[in-house]
Amino acid sequence: MDRKIANHKPETTNDETRELTVLLTQSGSEHNVESEFLVSYQVNNASWHASYDVRVQSGESSLQITYYGIINQKSGEAWRNTRVSLSTANPSLRSSPPTLGGMTLGYKPVVYREKSRKKKSGMPSMKKEKAYEMAKPSSSAAFGGSALFNAPAPPKMAVQTATAEQGATSATYLIPRECTIPSDGNDHKVTIAVINLENCVFNYHAVPKLDANAYLKVKTTNTSPYSLLAGKMNIFFDGNFVSTSALNAVFPQEEFETYLGRDPSVKIEYKAPTRYRANKGFISRNNSTNVIRTTVIRNMKQVPISITIQEQLPVSSTEQVKVGLIRPDMRSMKQISNVPLITEDENDRAFALAVTLDDQSLLEWNIPVVNPQQTVKVPYEYVVDWPLDKDLNTEI
Repeated sequence: MDRKIANHKPETTNDETRELTVLLTQSGSEHNVESEFLVSYQVNNASWHASYDVRVQSGESSLQITYYGIINQKSGEAWRNTRVSLSTANPSLRSSPPTLGGMTLGYKPVVYREKSRKKKSGMPSMKKEKAYEMAKPSSSAAFGGSALFNAPAPPKMAVQTATAEQGATSATYLIPRECTIPSDGNDHKVTIAVINLENCVFNYHAVPKLDANAYLKVKTTNTSPYSLLAGKMNIFFDGNFVSTSALNAVFPQEEFETYLGRDPSVKIEYKAPTRYRANKGFISRNNSTNVIRTTVIRNMKQVPISITIQEQLPVSSTEQVKVGLIRPDMRSMKQISNVPLITEDENDRAFALAVTLDDQSLLEWNIPVVNPQQTVKVPYEYVVDWPLDKDLNTEI
């Protein structure tokens, strides 16, 4: 019967439905028998992918994620008032690992080619010359192994709150509400779940030299039974849409970090640098310039925030150019603690819990508290020495 159903070409009507007639022959009984049949078949050109609305409230340590399934189908039939279940399985990917063949080493093949030359008598003679050419590897076994498996690109996966059924390798979400998905190739949204995550840690990050914005980062654990697929996020701060971001795949009970976009209520200003020539006496064979940079943080929110500021210390590529960090005074250490910062009000002090200098000469200030309506300045100073007869390849 399955073969007949597969070989049957259904008729498509104007209302995008399909009709399929199955003839059943009853044998072994003289009485009519009532039976129920569940017809299951597979269609092409149907997929779903994940999308999220993420809501954050100032001053709270929780995060609300509305998990959507975005369904798209062009199967040729409309799904009307249908109970939908969405699976995280990807049937386009292989189900077993590839077979690794052996690797054989040998010599390059020797290729002889004929070269013609003339003798004194004028008669041509042939001479064999030996040339080495790289053999072109075959597509199936370049070194005696099997061909690499090239899986086709996976299709776009797309699912009121759904019931999660966790399988061995995938999860299935049963959407309780009936929905209608026409065969139009457009996106249609259904709600999988509304997830509330508690005990979230929020911290702002900024790289003022490249971008004068503060980006909110959250660290939390997916305590829900739902596997969160990679997808686009719409970010809402205090009920207002502010930006979009992207979420990587997260499994249940997995700890994860993600950026929630920039927050315009945290102002970042990167001041123009101040440069002055260091005084080394009347006779000097070197240029010496001090550079002072300042990052200004203004917290316009009604709640305190924590923020991490990243800056770069120039790195010399030659012994003749020397770079020294003046402020903060690291004293050849990789990390110092409790570094005071500059504030407008002496009674409203601020400090960096830690300042670190990594192997790439990147500096990070970890500032645990910037109070509401507070302005904090992060000073940074270094000195560069280089020969008088040389010009630096970049502005310091």
